[in-house]
Amino acid sequence: MKKLLALFLSLTLALSLAVPAFALEDPVPDTIAEEGDVYIPTDYEQGQETGFDQSYSKGYEQGLADGKLGQPNIPAYESTEGDTFDDGYADGCSLGLYIGYCDGYQEASGRDAETDAQLLAKGGVPGQVNVMFDGRCVAFPDTAPKIVNARTMIPVRAVMENLGQQVAWDPDTRTVTISSPVVEQVIYLTIGSTTATVTRGEFDKETYTLDAPAYIDGGRTMVPLRFLSETCGYTVLWDKDFRTAVVVDDDALLAEIDSKFTHLNDLLASQMQSQAGKKYQQVDTLSGKVTLYDENGKAVPCPFSAAATSYTDGRSCKMELSFNLKEAITALVETFPELSEGLNVDLGTALRTDLSKIPATILLTGDGKVYFQMPLLNKLMELENENTWLCLGSTGMDLSQPESLTIGQAVLAPLLTDSNAFYCQEALDLSVAMLEAMFGDQAAKVSGSSVTWTLDGKALAAAMGTELDEESAALLDTFSMVMTKDKSGAYNITGSWKADLEGAALALDLKCKGDLTGGTGAFSCSIQDLFALELSTTTTIKTVTTLPSLTLPAGAVVEDLGI
Repeated sequence: MKKLLALFLSLTLALSLAVPAFALEDPVPDTIAEEGDVYIPTDYEQGQETGFDQSYSKGYEQGLADGKLGQPNIPAYESTEGDTFDDGYADGCSLGLYIGYCDGYQEASGRDAETDAQLLAKGGVPGQVNVMFDGRCVAFPDTAPKIVNARTMIPVRAVMENLGQQVAWDPDTRTVTISSPVVEQVIYLTIGSTTATVTRGEFDKETYTLDAPAYIDGGRTMVPLRFLSETCGYTVLWDKDFRTAVVVDDDALLAEIDSKFTHLNDLLASQMQSQAGKKYQQVDTLSGKVTLYDENGKAVPCPFSAAATSYTDGRSCKMELSFNLKEAITALVETFPELSEGLNVDLGTALRTDLSKIPATILLTGDGKVYFQMPLLNKLMELENENTWLCLGSTGMDLSQPESLTIGQAVLAPLLTDSNAFYCQEALDLSVAMLEAMFGDQAAKVSGSSVTWTLDGKALAAAMGTELDEESAALLDTFSMVMTKDKSGAYNITGSWKADLEGAALALDLKCKGDLTGGTGAFSCSIQDLFALELSTTTTIKTVTTLPSLTLPAGAVVEDLGI
């Protein structure tokens, strides 16, 4: 349940787009005392330290033994969530055993125990290069993949037959051929040669230069994975943390995903086609208030507002924002003075920033990259060049033809990155399951040119599966949302959620409606005696004849955050 609460708080607070991420400390427990400059630990902390010291060495020895075998059996870390000495002792023992084990395993194997455990769970082999397809590692009974000249070389038959390709070997010419049963394509690679020949049909024949030639290892023909996979139409990702190459069949996945969202894709296509070739300006205004509670239970209102003007040609988009956080920050600092002490900076004066007008710009380029600039943030980060833009990463989508965008592309593209390659299939399965529960064909009801999707919390909990424990899943029982959308672009969304979080009442309400010319929205959520959030938005959209530049300005310095 606590995971669900943490996720809920993160999402709702992020929606405010205004309140700084200050961490408010809990009231000081009665068991803590200070005598001069000497800090007296709580009973819990004393128990935790004692338990940790007594269990660490045991965990370390277990980790050493398992690390030598490369077979992790990591002890689970569990918290009692209590505050007595015995609670602290139990938590300390559990934590010491876990950390000691991981340290011992690292010492013996030179690898991370958690990483090895996850590799084994997916059929991989710790300590070697692995190849993953469809969420599972490919088995190599005798010869493992290797890195040669920065290229992943694989036993050809084990991998390519897993990908549905046909493999043949000619001992006379020492040539391996890989052919597709679906398309007229044959790939020829000769042992020791740095060239490969690909024929497509009867008349199309091309020759390619390889960075690493095919060779024989342990009786297996080793070939370059990326060249073969991409030639066969697959995408190859590399997860350096797991030393695993992940092969993805984009076309098959897109077809499978889009088959679950035919109604939504039809509406999306109609809207995109009606907007194709046009230039748009969108103006959004947002006002809201976050209410926090001090240590005496007194409500502290923190009002804020924001405005945004966006421009798009359907391929690139530029959003110019302005935040008014003056009242919110003033209220926070006055009520919680430790915030300003922690920051050790007067935001309004030292940073010379008008807190009632904090500018920012977001830029989404046609190649899918997202850039962000906020002068205030640049100052906080002590960036020397005022024209510095932060690259937040890429959506992974090619927006050169927005009219052909589908739900499958929007879901799959952001996941096809090296940074989360090992978990790509898991993340995709969860994302699709949740979206299908909300907007899939099975949740849709068609009436003329409009479609209505009805979501209940039980369906969402079922879609999330093992990501939620039983207690958290039960909390979603009262969640509901209804969305209606038609081909003209009109939409109406309502949602509500009421639950009991360990005695604190949670309430959420959402209402928004509009069309291709604009709309309005209202959102509120609260957790009793903890916080409350209220938001209202208005949007106006119109076509324009000219647009400002939708590219990075001349002289821009880009800091890639690698997100």
